[in-house]
Amino acid sequence: MRLLMVWIALVIALPAHADDVTLKNRWDLRGFYHSVGATMTDSVPGNSVALNLLAENSVTLEPSDIPSGATLEAAYLYWSGAREVPDTSVKLRVPGSSDWLGITAQESDCYTDLDNRTNSLSKRFYACRADVTTLLPGSWAQGDYFVQGVHSVILPNNKFDCTSDTQCYQAANNALAGTKVLTSCIEGENNVVCKCENAKCTFEQNTIGHASFSLVFVYADNNESQIRTIFLYDGMEAFIQKTVSFKLDDVLTNTPPQGQFNVGQLTYYIVEGDNNNVATHPSASCDQTKKKDNPGERVQLAWGTVDDDGISVYDLPTELTNAANTVCDDPFNGTTGAGVDIETYDLDVPPGKTVARLDVSSPGLDSVNDYYPQEQCDDGNSTTCGTGHVCRCVEGETKNCFKWRCVDDWAEDGIGVAFVVLGFDSFVPELINPQKTFAVIDKSPEGQLDGKTSPGDVVQYVVTVTNSSEASADASGFKVVDELPIGLRFVGW
Repeated sequence: MRLLMVWIALVIALPAHADDVTLKNRWDLRGFYHSVGATMTDSVPGNSVALNLLAENSVTLEPSDIPSGATLEAAYLYWSGAREVPDTSVKLRVPGSSDWLGITAQESDCYTDLDNRTNSLSKRFYACRADVTTLLPGSWAQGDYFVQGVHSVILPNNKFDCTSDTQCYQAANNALAGTKVLTSCIEGENNVVCKCENAKCTFEQNTIGHASFSLVFVYADNNESQIRTIFLYDGMEAFIQKTVSFKLDDVLTNTPPQGQFNVGQLTYYIVEGDNNNVATHPSASCDQTKKKDNPGERVQLAWGTVDDDGISVYDLPTELTNAANTVCDDPFNGTTGAGVDIETYDLDVPPGKTVARLDVSSPGLDSVNDYYPQEQCDDGNSTTCGTGHVCRCVEGETKNCFKWRCVDDWAEDGIGVAFVVLGFDSFVPELINPQKTFAVIDKSPEGQLDGKTSPGDVVQYVVTVTNSSEASADASGFKVVDELPIGLRFVGW
């Protein structure tokens, strides 16, 4: 009998630096993940528009968040804002310490994308990531985490008094903190970025400014019997008025043993959601006692497989919901704080799937009503539109628009996706204690079997492995691989 050594390996090709949200890391362990975060701004009361940039803010890990006795496998600090170039350095204070730790992200771990806003001053959204695993104390599993120094361009309307545009672009320069310098309120070819109106400054940056941070913890739990697989995808994908699909590749969902179910979670970190973007006339099917409906704004998940041609084929997507975000809600509403949504959804995971797709939709002009011909407008002037309606270009570019229409005022909510974490139960064998022995079973030329190898001898290899008693599935259908030493050739089993 010839049995070869088993090599069990999960090979993941980590992507090069890119703005797209792509796979960063994967873990297979008895344990799970937990994510928390906070805004770095305060907001206008009753609105999610950022009013001031906070010097610092904190988030608390509660005793119920992480199992007692869990050990830390990995910890990442993320931070995000609206700025033309990323702010690569922040400070972190961990539980039980009064010292601030300087955290600097590598250039390859900072991502940016255009904010897609006409006349914005920041031009881009950014997100940075730093591995802080080795910086956390033994008491990492509960307590307060403080973050300081996340920079972003925050310029709300009506905050600054003015007598001319000069005070407005000077206020903008203070917020820009040297990333650019304005000499007037007009940038480029007649792009009006600020204005003094009624003795108050107004800015095109008004609804774009956001700043926040998040921590992702991956932990092992020796008291946990179930193996779980965790995927971390990150980058920065900013968009407005459209649906963007994020491919969550390299997943493999197993069939659970009879009587068990495969369950999991999905968490995302999305920035710049506006909770004031709600329908003037919500759907009658929605619970009117809850937040108003925002048609066209949704988060959906689709599972799938890869066919023989290497093409991903997906099932119909299902809308994700949780207690804070019902189907008839506005999911990008600043649940975590002004301009940031860190949401976790429980999942029922179907077996036999190898890919997943997260569809994130920001409401666009195809998901709202227009009120032509009863209401008509031109050149973005909303004064001729009805209550709760705004004038928007529905055909062509704003500077060269072919068709203006009065539409619902919830048609615009630009967002940026910084990370997605996907985790679920994994039912797999655990092959342990591989052992390999060999013996000479036929001598050449004929002679006594002395245990020594000579040219022409037949050598038998035996490899044994054991499926752990703690494995969550029987060992079947796996491949056993071993490389023969130089000088030997395979002759049979």
